[in-house]
Amino acid sequence: YKRQIFSPDERVILSGKGRMEQPIRGEGELYLTNKRIVLIHRTGLIRKRETPLVDIRLDQISYAKVEGLLSKTLVIGVPHGTTVIAYKIKVSNPDSWLAAIYSGRQ
Repeated sequence: YKRQIFSPDERVILSGKGRMEQPIRGEGELYLTNKRIVLIHRTGLIRKRETPLVDIRLDQISYAKVEGLLSKTLVIGVPHGTTVIAYKIKVSNPDSWLAAIYSGRQ
């Protein structure tokens, strides 16, 4: 199933369960590759349908940070016209995701 989602020169750096809280709600498998961040929502028991909820290229990210003390949230800022949209994603160990995003952007 990863064949359609990722290009041949793309490699997955991190993956795990992710829950999007803003700007849309949804959950699925979150992937950080050397090119982008993708949140894939899967539906269906027999025939799995995969819907990318979020697909952000690393070079589109204007900022990334972790918010919260007890319940930490990964926040990714993406410019959209004249504003910046904050994507808020719940993921286990958001600090490691943040570090990987910054190392992947170089």
